[in-house]
Amino acid sequence: MKLRSVLQAALAAIAIGTAPAASAQVEQPNVKLLLDWVYDGAHAFILAADAKGYFKQEGLNVQIDAGTGSGVAVQNAASGVYQFAIADFPTMVQFNGKNPDKMTTAFYMVFDQTPIAIMSLKSKPIRTAADLDGKKITGRPGQAAYLLTPLLLKRAGITNAKIDWQNVSPQVEGALFARGGLDGMSGFSISQAIAVAELGVKMEDMHIMKFADQGVDLYGLAFLTSKSFMEQNPKTVQAFTRAVNKGLKDAMTDPKGTIEILSKRAPLIKTQFELLRLSLAKDLVLTPNTKEHGLSSVTPARLQNTIDTIAELDKPVRKPTPADVYTDRFLPAAADRKVK
Repeated sequence: MKLRSVLQAALAAIAIGTAPAASAQVEQPNVKLLLDWVYDGAHAFILAADAKGYFKQEGLNVQIDAGTGSGVAVQNAASGVYQFAIADFPTMVQFNGKNPDKMTTAFYMVFDQTPIAIMSLKSKPIRTAADLDGKKITGRPGQAAYLLTPLLLKRAGITNAKIDWQNVSPQVEGALFARGGLDGMSGFSISQAIAVAELGVKMEDMHIMKFADQGVDLYGLAFLTSKSFMEQNPKTVQAFTRAVNKGLKDAMTDPKGTIEILSKRAPLIKTQFELLRLSLAKDLVLTPNTKEHGLSSVTPARLQNTIDTIAELDKPVRKPTPADVYTDRFLPAAADRKVK
């Protein structure tokens, strides 16, 4: 055998021997992932995982599609149109409570805290639930922050607060806030704060009152799939989880590089604001809990609290159990989920 042939055979053997075991074992190599929203800084770690070949290393070819909301993402995962989705975890819990015959399950918690918050200007800050009394706050029926505010007040022991809710369209609320026509904006910090920043309001001039710091301690963004897909394709779910875990860890340690990858996939983004969005998301991902125990370290008490809170807001057909809404069986080892 010629020397070149010997070398080629040796290299091929090495490649086979070092390839991830999951590559030859996944049940479904071609899968689709639906985002809860557009390609942005909060989702950049997923696109970075794809660009860096993390999915391919696991034997997966993942189609990543932008979405139009968490509710739609959950429904598409439940129906099997998409094998995976990333969505607001409380929205998924609510869906499971209303649809006990087609429940979805979260298998990786991205946000250890909900992004629900009320933004105000530091010149007239809203720091606690008590500060909401008499204030003009944006909020619309059906919006998470609007629905959860009565619970926020209740858990703070405030019974007489009167909030002047301003039902204005998302297209104008940022401008009204920036001009001082509103005392606060309710919604997701990673959305509302960025919308205002794009209008020229500096982040250092804003105060973000997180609901998680005021007694409404819910989980946030999570990856999910249907129960049937999870049971029939456990190796696929595990391989997918390893890949997104690597991508999220990278994003926590290299935000700038992650946004640079995002800009190649979505060239019309404004990189400075998406970097800011990722910074806000990082605050929801890296909490004292996840710093100590690793990403997606879900505790039974907080999981039950999220379920109980959603059930209190919206009476379910059947109240989900913790096992109905989350599993840790596909997670990498805790050491592999710690961000150094």
